[in-house]
Amino acid sequence: TQEDGGKSATVETQTADDERFTAWCEGAGIEIAGCELRTTPRSVAGRGVFASRNLRLGDEVFSVPHDVALTAENAAAHFPELSRRLLECRPLRARGRIGRLWDRLRGRQPARLDADDCWQPELTAYALAALESGH
Repeated sequence: TQEDGGKSATVETQTADDERFTAWCEGAGIEIAGCELRTTPRSVAGRGVFASRNLRLGDEVFSVPHDVALTAENAAAHFPELSRRLLECRPLRARGRIGRLWDRLRGRQPARLDADDCWQPELTAYALAALESGH
């Protein structure tokens, strides 16, 4: 604390929102064995994940089932129209003049960037769609 020059640690507990989110995680199959979510000014975003026990190298802290994780594939299944629009917006893969001419002669459509190249903005779009729909 400020009064003792920072020698004593501030004890933090989960807020009601943190506890609700933890309950949602557990209900969704997320196993939280070594951490907890806390709202705290010590985190850049105001909320952080903190160890809830002493951890050793290799300890599992939490486990998220694949179907619960926010991935482009999982999100596309829930938001197919957004998935279609995002695919249409992907930039075309950079190709030289000869490559483009060869594609045109063979009747091929220009190739778009892969999901691996566009995952950050696409996951942001899916996350916003999920928030807006209460998903």
